[in-house]
Amino acid sequence: MQDQLVRAKELGMLSSASDEVRNHIVVDVIFADAKDQTAMDARYGKDTVKLSSALRRVE
Repeated sequence: MQDQLVRAKELGMLSSASDEVRNHIVVDVIFADAKDQTAMDARYGKDTVKLSSALRRVE
């Protein structure tokens, strides 16, 4: 599945790793928000891919 993470590449994927204990893939990206996580959930299934954003939106 890690090879199929095309959307994560669009988000500026920095790295990815499988978490076999929690049964999901953690993808470190430059920036992702709730909309991006929702898109991943829709494509791969809820809680299958977890996005970890290096940057946070400042409000």
